[in-house]
Amino acid sequence: VLIGDFLDDADAVMARLTPLARRGLRGHVVEVADPAEEIFPYSGRTEFTDPETGSKLVSGRAENIRDAYTRAYLARRDSLGQSLRHL
Repeated sequence: VLIGDFLDDADAVMARLTPLARRGLRGHVVEVADPAEEIFPYSGRTEFTDPETGSKLVSGRAENIRDAYTRAYLARRDSLGQSLRHL
């Protein structure tokens, strides 16, 4: 059982898991997500900080990027899910 947020690049995740599957190992993947990552409840001027790199993004009106963020987040999840099911 692998547990994580799996927010890394989907190709990088698959590159780490594919060798395990090729050896015949099977398992389950459990994605843990902060609800804010799924619903993007932010509005107004908002500063986002990458916890790993410290990089910052300031959005003057965060609600203006909500739809694009949600589409990208769900597309990443769907793509990774399909790849994992195939694996």
